[in-house]
Amino acid sequence: MGSCTIYKNEGIQATETSQQLENIVKYIRINLGVLFEELIGDFIKDESGNWWLVNIKGYLLRPDSVPSFNFKLITNFGDEDVEPL
Repeated sequence: MGSCTIYKNEGIQATETSQQLENIVKYIRINLGVLFEELIGDFIKDESGNWWLVNIKGYLLRPDSVPSFNFKLITNFGDEDVEPL
């Protein structure tokens, strides 16, 4: 209790951190062609007033933008391909 503060997407905190999330969304869109409907980030603010992205807490991809990949199971030691999920 009291170890964190949760902000809705409003106010100066959201304004300061939303640009970082928008940059991540842009990078992934340009390099992978994947589009997000939602992206949730976990930030901390240091003593200097800088916001740091700790991790991505959640995301929701647009179904029409998810490319198909060839997946290999981590326990699969051979070179055979695994059917996409």
